[in-house]
Amino acid sequence: MYSGITQQKMAMILNISVPKYNRKENGTAEIERDELKKIAKVLDLDEDTLNIYWMADKFHALMKNDRELAKKALDFVELHYDEYETFIPLPNKSNSYSNLEERMKYRKNKKI
Repeated sequence: MYSGITQQKMAMILNISVPKYNRKENGTAEIERDELKKIAKVLDLDEDTLNIYWMADKFHALMKNDRELAKKALDFVELHYDEYETFIPLPNKSNSYSNLEERMKYRKNKKI
């Protein structure tokens, strides 16, 4: 609205329908990361800042139902950021571990 670009124009730039853009703008549909790049360019906004807001929105959506667990997960990722990947395999049944710290040690030792 502040930029003077209509929803119709922005939808055309993003190559989506106006109703779909409207849902994205109102927060009822998810904005894709590649769309952020286009939006930043069109609105002359800092792309990094938009990406931070985009990711923060993802965190918020995950956190709203179990805030305490989400905080622990964020702390875990921050602590193990350099060695962390999206999947931490469980050891085989004979070597089961009950917590993430032990799984990380297992994963690191096995170089998985």
